[in-house]
Amino acid sequence: MKSLKEKAYEVIRERIITCAYQPGDFIDERALCEELNMSRTPVREALNVLAEEEFLDVMPRRAIIVSQISMKDINNLYDLRELLEPASAALAARQSSQTVMSELLEQFQNVNTLDIYQYSILDNKLHMYIAQCTGNHMLVKFMDSLMAKTQRIRIISSKYEERRKKGYAEHLDIIHSILEGREQDAKAAMQSHIQEAREDFTRVLQANGRYCIS
Repeated sequence: MKSLKEKAYEVIRERIITCAYQPGDFIDERALCEELNMSRTPVREALNVLAEEEFLDVMPRRAIIVSQISMKDINNLYDLRELLEPASAALAARQSSQTVMSELLEQFQNVNTLDIYQYSILDNKLHMYIAQCTGNHMLVKFMDSLMAKTQRIRIISSKYEERRKKGYAEHLDIIHSILEGREQDAKAAMQSHIQEAREDFTRVLQANGRYCIS
């Protein structure tokens, strides 16, 4: 059974990732306690963890703000993904489950029926499964944090339909390469996908000063 702290953490983290709590929003700790029907202790502990994970900024006098996204954050995030994910994709081409990858392919082929939140969840599902194919639990845990931050960027940029179309084609390329066991092609497809996403999201967020700071 999950502790109250864990439950509060999951609720707040999900709201940040999906932009129900948007960058720059103030978090009303007292109202949150009332809404979740919890005392201040588990809620405050959850908020502290999220601050450590850089989803929240704790200001003087305990003012809590949803962290904004900087260009440095984006570059750091995509630098790490570019280091880790191409090699993971190559490994997935060697030892992934054909059944799981075929199911993911089918889901991506029906992507036009999904809204931005559903699409973002599917996107994360693919990247997390590829990480799981490495068998490295530390990598999987680290990737979960990276993909949560990526999902927030993706949803903020959701009006950029061209990125979604490009991402769809890039994901299909990755999936087909993995399904067919083409390790080097899977590695190259993943690297290209991450580079394209970095460029597109950087351009979109630079144009939206409300959410992104230099």
